[in-house]
Amino acid sequence: MFIKILLSFLIMLAVCQSHAKIVKIIVSDTEQFIPSNIEVNVGDTIMWIHDPNITPSKYHSIYSSELPPTAEGFFYSFSETESQKSYVVAVPGTYNYYCYPHGPRMTGSFTALAVTSIEDKLNYNMTFFPNPFKSSLSVDFNEPFLGELNVIDAKGDVLQHLLPPLNGKLLINLSTQASGIYYLEFILNDKRVIKKILKE
Repeated sequence: MFIKILLSFLIMLAVCQSHAKIVKIIVSDTEQFIPSNIEVNVGDTIMWIHDPNITPSKYHSIYSSELPPTAEGFFYSFSETESQKSYVVAVPGTYNYYCYPHGPRMTGSFTALAVTSIEDKLNYNMTFFPNPFKSSLSVDFNEPFLGELNVIDAKGDVLQHLLPPLNGKLLINLSTQASGIYYLEFILNDKRVIKKILKE
């Protein structure tokens, strides 16, 4: 039972991470953030990496200056043991920051875009029921889904693999499977969303 719970947690964790990416910015010994101006998506992680060639006496610090109204500010100091700092972007808008004591000549910014994710599209265009179910589950698409669908058991094994286009009503028959947790894995353009289903 513990192994099944652990596998379920790892599957869901991988799905959450698959939507976002890590964007790396070098804190340079030439008193620059490289790149200094970028676009990211909400959910991405900004990772500042301190140039290892900089001597300890000249370590940079990062201060947020102008932020979207509801965004959390940030302040990071680097040291010999801490050469990387990360910030998860939670709010769309433009974020400006600078280095102390080298600002205003050492500044950077990133603009976070609120994009419609595959999960948003699925939540709007797809329903599945009943959940929990006894033997089969109906998946209804309001419009064609041009991705793939896997039915996965708690061990991570793929029980069914359905190819695009997926449209109308699909019947997922798991009558020969044991009771327990299963997953519907939707894949589109290298992004994945997993929905948990329960067989009684």
